[in-house]
Amino acid sequence: MGASLDFAGAEVFDASGLVVAPGFIDMHVHLREPGIEHAETIESGARAAAAGGFTSICCMPNTMPVNDNATVTSYIIDRAKKSALTNVFPIGAITKGSAGVDLAAIGSMKKAGIVAISDDGQPVMNARVMRRAMEFARSLDLPSLAVMPRIRYVF
Repeated sequence: MGASLDFAGAEVFDASGLVVAPGFIDMHVHLREPGIEHAETIESGARAAAAGGFTSICCMPNTMPVNDNATVTSYIIDRAKKSALTNVFPIGAITKGSAGVDLAAIGSMKKAGIVAISDDGQPVMNARVMRRAMEFARSLDLPSLAVMPRIRYVF
């Protein structure tokens, strides 16, 4: 406890048997805005997160359009500033449209505010594209949240 803190008149809560934390971070949420607002909006998703004790959420790029450019990233950040009860950190797509073919505009998305890259559930099957993405992300100090392809054995 800080020596200069004054607790006079402070309300005391009995937290016996409870978890007391400054707030949780959910690294993988699907806010669906822009484009699929009937399923979830930035406001409704952030409200649900706050009700569960989360102070920060990282939203996946699986929106319509996909968060694969700075315009979409800026939209998400602007909407979050206006309506979210939590911090909202966008994750940008690795590839355009999360299609696994061409790299997304990772550099401009980083400038706009993404905190990581991911094609959210879609593996980048082209090893050369994935390697370029990881090298680029590393140069920008961005984590890459990649999905490994499922191997299906058929006998």
